Amino acid sequence: MQKLKSGLVAALALALALLPTAVAAGVEVDFIDPQKYTDLGDYGSSPDPLPIFARHLQQLGARCLAPEDRLHIRVLDIDLAGQQEWWRGTAYTDVRVMRDITWPRMQLEYDWLDGNGALRKQAQARLADMNYLMFGHHITARNELYGYDKAMLSRWFEQEFCRRS
Repeated sequence: MQKLKSGLVAALALALALLPTAVAAGVEVDFIDPQKYTDLGDYGSSPDPLPIFARHLQQLGARCLAPEDRLHIRVLDIDLAGQQEWWRGTAYTDVRVMRDITWPRMQLEYDWLDGNGALRKQAQARLADMNYLMFGHHITARNELYGYDKAMLSRWFEQEFCRRS
């Protein structure tokens, strides 16, 4: 009986693997001249923020875009939330001090294509969250790596791409 069950499970797994899969919505993110960004920070032992932001945008796309849609985002500039304060010494290279005047900013441009390759929208966006330390959304963001920047990206993405008509 056990051999029969394992054989059925294997056959089912093979059948599922051979079924055509739905194409997942694709978000491609390019970082244009990151060495010229306003503030990418010296992230010390923290991970590089660029792949983190790319993965975050791809996850948002998988949730919000139609499966056949394609979105190509080009990041032109980044100014991370907070700032490193050089006068605090080398022991604090991983610390970004958050103040109400050091809000996150990004400049992007994007092309949004439907499943037929037709252009749905092409635009530039200047993102800024001057209130990143207010209104309670800072409570969850402060416990996550680059959380304030990712929260700003999430709000923009939701407003721009997640509304279904």
